[in-house]
Amino acid sequence: AGARDDLRDARLGFGVVTGLLVALVGPRLGFLLSPDPAVQALFAAALLVVAVGQPLAAYVFVLDGVLIGAGDARYLAVAGGLNLAGYAPLLLLVAHSAGTGTGGFVWLWTAYAGGYLGARALTERLVTRTLTMRLPRGKSKDLSQTTVRGVYVSDMIAHNHDRERDIFQISPGNDPGSMWLAYQAHLANETWNESVPYWN
Repeated sequence: AGARDDLRDARLGFGVVTGLLVALVGPRLGFLLSPDPAVQALFAAALLVVAVGQPLAAYVFVLDGVLIGAGDARYLAVAGGLNLAGYAPLLLLVAHSAGTGTGGFVWLWTAYAGGYLGARALTERLVTRTLTMRLPRGKSKDLSQTTVRGVYVSDMIAHNHDRERDIFQISPGNDPGSMWLAYQAHLANETWNESVPYWN
């Protein structure tokens, strides 16, 4: 499986697990909001819709992080405005046709979980069809077939003193594998630093 498949599976798995948790636990927590049974019933109905929509929500929110990390926050802002423009008619339709009470409340949350998040998933999918890293001098590297084999967390130590300013040190473990990973982090950092003028 490539990186896209790994990311897709992780999003789906997280969405399904959180959806099940929301469906099982959430409807029983209405008493925290109000002692009124009617309010508790509305809360329970809304959370069931939210639970069904969790896989889609996980897809959208993970892509948010990917796009923000890739420096595409401006695209997110523009797409978000377009998504709201499409969401507004759904809200008007619910207001005029769904009525009040539990039915109207469920349709309101359906418009959000299905309509708004669905539109966000579509616009984000348009810009994340491939995993391509943009490199300096107009070059690029396709990462879509990369296999994710693990996560590397590096402890960074920063210090300032009169002799050297703004120094960041990578603190690897004490075995050859850790040193190799630290060197890969160093190479990635050099690539990042070289690319910053291009991205900005």
